[in-house]
Amino acid sequence: MKLPFLPGVLAFLLGLTLLACQAQAPPPSPEAAAFKRDVQEILTRLGPALAAPLAQDDAQAVQQAILSLYPQAGQETDEFPFRVGVVDQTGILVAALPPPAGKADDFSQYTVVREALKSRRWGKARLFAPDGSTLWVIVAPVAAQRQLQGLVVLRLTAAQAKQKWGISEQEFLQLNLD
Repeated sequence: MKLPFLPGVLAFLLGLTLLACQAQAPPPSPEAAAFKRDVQEILTRLGPALAAPLAQDDAQAVQQAILSLYPQAGQETDEFPFRVGVVDQTGILVAALPPPAGKADDFSQYTVVREALKSRRWGKARLFAPDGSTLWVIVAPVAAQRQLQGLVVLRLTAAQAKQKWGISEQEFLQLNLD
């Protein structure tokens, strides 16, 4: 007696077995967990404070809102190694602290920015500076009354992250910020 459904059942059971055997990602190291906690705290505090000034396209008020929460953001320090940028809904830089040395005001072509604007979710990326150093970028949406106003962008060098948190590049790339 032939069982015509037997190959389908076997394929299904094989698929379930493969799913069950897949290795779970290991939990983040204590260093990666500390980095994630600090980044989430910064972005969670900045988002609500920036919503109204960003909705009004008021660059000075955006900078004041950042400095009111993080006075050390005005200069690069070991305590606060991030550069903070705020982009509008189109990816154009509204404000940055410390202010950029050159003219870097259009981030709309950065994949991480485009994806975060489209999905309204946090994102991260590894970029390379002209001098060859590795930059880490973390972005988070800023919303006012459920309307996306733009993104907060945190940037630091991989060396700064390694020095302050002890997190490796591999850990950063594997880290889930959600």
